[in-house]
Amino acid sequence: MSRISSLEVQLSNVKSLLRTMCDAVNTGLVTLIQHFEHPNPNRLIKIVVLDSEIDNLERAIDTSILQILATQQPLGYELRLAYACAKIAHHIERIGDAVESLARQLVNGDIPEQKEIFLEMLNDSKALFERSYTAMFEGDLALIQEIHLLDDKVDFKQRELYHIAKNILKKGSKGNIDKALRII
Repeated sequence: MSRISSLEVQLSNVKSLLRTMCDAVNTGLVTLIQHFEHPNPNRLIKIVVLDSEIDNLERAIDTSILQILATQQPLGYELRLAYACAKIAHHIERIGDAVESLARQLVNGDIPEQKEIFLEMLNDSKALFERSYTAMFEGDLALIQEIHLLDDKVDFKQRELYHIAKNILKKGSKGNIDKALRII
């Protein structure tokens, strides 16, 4: 039977997997921004591949954390870190899903009329993501306030797009319904 690695090594592995997962999502965000600026459906294909990688990384993180909980009985800081990594991985995976969903919609070359709003939202999301990454992996906790402000900006853009879609739906035709659903 192999010896169970130390708690520090296992937590370091979880953080490494999480970092790799974050890098993949960031690559997807950058690719979307590039596509909005200079449309090229071919580059969107790699986002679909990245999403599978992100899903696999989330499962690997969950498995590693369960192994830590089952074999190491972490307390205090280590338990909080393991729990935080699990929660973060879940949210990162959801961001990856959103990136993939948008890439799939854009693959046919159909850039929405609200291009500028989407581009602002993507740029703010990327900045939010980068600051969160720095706070987590480099311990720069001064960025936390900026994270909340950027999150509010992204939420505002989301509500703005929802309001546009709602107004389109009020027009009632089937074409308008499809258009509004793409925006949402």
